[in-house]
Amino acid sequence: MTLNKALENKIKKLQINEQNLQNYLVQRQQLQNELIEIDSALSEISQSNDSYYIIGNLMVKKAPDEIKEILSKKRSNIKIRIDAIRKNEDVIKKESQRLQEEIIKSNA
Repeated sequence: MTLNKALENKIKKLQINEQNLQNYLVQRQQLQNELIEIDSALSEISQSNDSYYIIGNLMVKKAPDEIKEILSKKRSNIKIRIDAIRKNEDVIKKESQRLQEEIIKSNA
């Protein structure tokens, strides 16, 4: 039994959506791990008098408040990226669900 072109295209699009979802999941997990590291660093900085920041191959002594500000900005940017990824995931999930329903209807 051969599938018509429209159905084949829907199946291919569904497969691409699944790959994209997997990629977004990996990206989101990496960003969440970075958030955990930043939170841990912020916690350590608040308990320390001396703080160092790595820039390339150099370790530079900086005031704890400066490092807190840098890490807080980085944390904020990561949260924004995570939210954007979640929104993209939701869009792809909705589209995938629609495609699945169309594929099932065309097979019925």
